[in-house]
Amino acid sequence: MLLFALADSAAAQVPLTGTVSYTGSGFLHSWTGTSDELTGEIAVDLEQPEQATIRVEVPVASFDSGNERRDRGMREATEAEQFPTVSFVSQAVSARPWSGTEGRRKAAWIVTGKLTFHGITRDAQARVDVVEEGDAFRFVGTFRASLEAHDVDRPGYGPTRIGDQIELSFEATAPAP
Repeated sequence: MLLFALADSAAAQVPLTGTVSYTGSGFLHSWTGTSDELTGEIAVDLEQPEQATIRVEVPVASFDSGNERRDRGMREATEAEQFPTVSFVSQAVSARPWSGTEGRRKAAWIVTGKLTFHGITRDAQARVDVVEEGDAFRFVGTFRASLEAHDVDRPGYGPTRIGDQIELSFEATAPAP
């Protein structure tokens, strides 16, 4: 469950929908697993985004790479039953000023915080592009995570294991507050 909601300075929440994907790599190829089970919350005054607080979660078992064998192996490696979610909680937001006109504005945020995966919490940072599109906002971002840093035994065949780094990408939308 990836948690996200948008709030104005009065902390009114609105729903957020979207997807999150991870991209992994092996010796011969790379692949992407995607989940559309996003949930979360964000409290933000869009004129003062540095004050935003963000919490996001996604169920580990909800990722689908189109290959059930690979997905089953990833669920086993990440011990999805014991550690069912990946979560991120922000600690700071650095925001560039809005560009464009109201109703069609854009901004770039750097969000730093704590990523909890496989029961281990580490520092993480994501670049997030925020786009106002009429009466909605779109949040698009990416960040990298190390499987080894989160004590995940990387799956593979024989001595060949998947790469340590995975890239997490997300896109979410919310109605304007």
